[in-house]
Amino acid sequence: MRTLERADVNKTTEEDLFGWSQGGGQRQLSGREPIFRLAWSGFPEETYLDQAAAAFASATGPASPTIPASPALPSSPNTGEDKTSHRGETMLTVMGGILPSDPTGIHILEFPAYSSPAAAPATSKSGNISLPLREALRSSISPVAHHLYPTSTPPEDFLLLPRSSPHFGSSFDPNAIIITTGPDRRLPVLAAPHATNGIEAYSFPPSALRVPESLNLPTPLSFSGGGTCSSTNLITVSGATYRKLLHQFDVSDELAARIPLRGGTAFPQARPHIVRNDASTPRMSDNHPRILITLHVDLVVRFWDVSSHLLWGYKPTPESDPKINLEYPRPLKHLDVDLKAALSDSRALEMNSARLARDRPWELELDKVSFAEETLELAVNLSTGDLLVFR
Repeated sequence: MRTLERADVNKTTEEDLFGWSQGGGQRQLSGREPIFRLAWSGFPEETYLDQAAAAFASATGPASPTIPASPALPSSPNTGEDKTSHRGETMLTVMGGILPSDPTGIHILEFPAYSSPAAAPATSKSGNISLPLREALRSSISPVAHHLYPTSTPPEDFLLLPRSSPHFGSSFDPNAIIITTGPDRRLPVLAAPHATNGIEAYSFPPSALRVPESLNLPTPLSFSGGGTCSSTNLITVSGATYRKLLHQFDVSDELAARIPLRGGTAFPQARPHIVRNDASTPRMSDNHPRILITLHVDLVVRFWDVSSHLLWGYKPTPESDPKINLEYPRPLKHLDVDLKAALSDSRALEMNSARLARDRPWELELDKVSFAEETLELAVNLSTGDLLVFR
């Protein structure tokens, strides 16, 4: 029996009896929340953990800073090198069970591999186990590290995504975790039901050498929580402007750091006005590039590529049908504009929107947007009447 930071909570201590802290001698009220959900994960003999550990150990660059944990919680060991083998190790994912002063998020307890003790003499009493075996079992569930997946608001649920096996409650060998979070009081409240809860995704399992990697969600899942869309603007641009907008776009970024969800196959449907210039690629007459500009409640303007050529697909062999292999709409993250950064600039301190963003951010919204194709300028109008121009 244990809490996140203390073992043997079934054994009463002096602090439990009298409630005195070690420092000021004041009574400590726990206020600990219940544990709402648990998931115990195991890993196969040869797993991604081994590959990740080897990659982390051989990395030449500096390690990313670790998430600071509460002083009451054990932190991940920062020894400068990760373990070379994770065979037999397990991890317990815990939602809840924290104190009001603890960091908000999903907590992970890492347990060592079970090490079978040497043969011990038989006990006199039937049903009892030997002391070496008892200690071996106990050490296998004594945490060697504590990890944290931080969230801006209290988490409401989580889901582990298994790499291949659906057994053991879908917790065996997971490679990603999806976390749903509660409403953010700092954001405007919209009537849409998906606006109240956010969705976040991270890589799994955690490592002591780097912070959890945030994974990109599919477009339908990204329009929730802070990403809730309040307004859209669809524009048609010329080929020259389209090439300028995608000048810094790297297709590899589209596939990297994505949540490992795979399933289904999409095909373009032939229409009468499709003109095939060659035998392998269907060409559509309405091939003018189109950009979708969306305004979100987290004060971010996002760009999406909704051009027709994304739906052309490809034809690997003459016998097979063309398949759609690109996300639609395709996010153009290198064009996203975060107005929070602009409003926090020292030159914008006297603007009404900057003061509202500091004092009452839930009252500030993006009103409308306009894009100038000739100059590649973006004008954003806020609910306070302020106008910001980005180029």
